[in-house]
Amino acid sequence: MCFLFLLVFVVVVFSFIQFGINFSLAILGDSSPSNVFVCLSYIPKQTKTQHVHKTIDLQYNVIKCMKLYIKRKHRNVLWGHSLYTKVPLTNSILASLWTLSNQESYRGVADRFNLTKSTVSKHLHEFCSLLRTHLSHYISWPRGEALHMSQLGFETAGFPNTVCAVDGCHIPIVKPHCENPVAYINRKQFYSVILTGFCDSQRRFCHVSVGHPGSWHDSRAFRLSEVGRLLEEDPHSLVPEGMHIIGDSAYPLLLQLMKPYRDNGHLTVRQRRFNKKLNSARVVIEHTLGILKTKFRRLKCLQMKDLKNISSTVTACCILHNIWAALVTLKQLFSFLNVPQKRHRMLILFVSFCVFLWRDLVALLLGWCC
Repeated sequence: MCFLFLLVFVVVVFSFIQFGINFSLAILGDSSPSNVFVCLSYIPKQTKTQHVHKTIDLQYNVIKCMKLYIKRKHRNVLWGHSLYTKVPLTNSILASLWTLSNQESYRGVADRFNLTKSTVSKHLHEFCSLLRTHLSHYISWPRGEALHMSQLGFETAGFPNTVCAVDGCHIPIVKPHCENPVAYINRKQFYSVILTGFCDSQRRFCHVSVGHPGSWHDSRAFRLSEVGRLLEEDPHSLVPEGMHIIGDSAYPLLLQLMKPYRDNGHLTVRQRRFNKKLNSARVVIEHTLGILKTKFRRLKCLQMKDLKNISSTVTACCILHNIWAALVTLKQLFSFLNVPQKRHRMLILFVSFCVFLWRDLVALLLGWCC
């Protein structure tokens, strides 16, 4: 027993030391790539606008999440510095987030961050690729406690036993480089790709499918998505028995997918009430897609021709949306507890310290018991 308490004491001490090092880095503003707090103290004079101030916490969380994948000794490989450019990691992330957050031209972004236009484009694609590769776990299907919370949210909206909501939207693009670019012209006569998004009741993406031609129907894009294939092969792996996904009338009616009755002018009162309840619960996915396009205005028209880069960019924006949603949830908790805004970052550090300490203690206890 004494040995166990000694090990717990050692873990607490090392966690406290690590917390002190991170906190000192936050104060000193070290410019090394491993400093996850560097962008808290760095904002170029050219970018001190209201929009950048709104994305400071997002930058902080992105660097914090990517610290495990961007190492000092491997930065030339992971960050793609094959040309040995000396652009700091913070500048690259700030420029990439700024590019995704508005419709400013690459030339304007390059002038704003004192970079070249080709560097902005290159680092944007690498940034989105890194997010898609290493932070894709931020978009996960609701299971366990997350499924229970999503179910409660939809039940409050008036439609119980719902896992998530699905809808599609068009992402405008320029004429792509592919074998059949005409297939990407939608019914409104502009080039686009379809984003099929699934979200829970908290407006977080559970799954996204990007890249299908804009001329396709939403039901076809849904059927060829990963969720659509799993619903045909093994539906209970995604949707527990007695639960369902909700969508609009464009999607097929399945045992695990509910859609409103087709309004032919002869609906009964009960059917109209059903449609009203379903649409009031399904509107959460429309809100999510609207928030996504509002926060990342580059999605209003992607000036990209490579379909792989288009898919990577849209997926990266969805990942950033989920990171931002998690941050907003934490801030709402602070506001509910009447915590002053100046102490938000300090509490975020403290909460992170407690989470890592609890993780280390659980790992220690499991290792000791086994």
